[in-house]
Amino acid sequence: MRQKSTKIKSEARELVESFPITNENYPLAIESLTERYGRKELLIDFYVRELLRLVLNNATKKKQDSLSGLNNKLSTQLRALSSLGVTTDQCGVILYPLVESSLPTHILRSFQRQRKNIDSEQSISTLDAIVSFLKSEVQLEEKNKIN
Repeated sequence: MRQKSTKIKSEARELVESFPITNENYPLAIESLTERYGRKELLIDFYVRELLRLVLNNATKKKQDSLSGLNNKLSTQLRALSSLGVTTDQCGVILYPLVESSLPTHILRSFQRQRKNIDSEQSISTLDAIVSFLKSEVQLEEKNKIN
C-alpha cells in the first residue's frame, strides 16, 4: 500500500510541476489535481475499502490494534466518508456491520450490553452510538492508564 501511495504522490507532484509557476496557473493545477484524484466515487470506494481492511485485520491478526488506534482509524474513515456526503442516515445500515466487525469481541459485547439497557427509541443511529461508545471506552482506558 505504501508503494502505491508513494507512486500517487510522485504522479501528483509531476502533474503540478508540469505547470509553469505563475499565479494564473495555480487554479489550473488545482483543477487538474481535482480532475485526476478528486473523483468522489473513487474516494468513497477507497474509504469503504479501508473500513473493510480494518474488518479483515481484526479477523486475521493475532495481535489487535490498541483501542485508541482502532478508534482513530475508524473515526478517520467515517469522517472522510461524511465529508464526501456519505452520512450515517444514508449508509449507516451498511457501514455499521463493517464497524462492528472491526471491534474486538469484548468491546462489542460491552456495547451490546449497554445498548440493551438504553431505550431503543432513542434517535441516535446505531453507527453513531457505536462510534460514541468506542470513543468513551478509549477515554476510560486512557484515564485508567493515568491512575
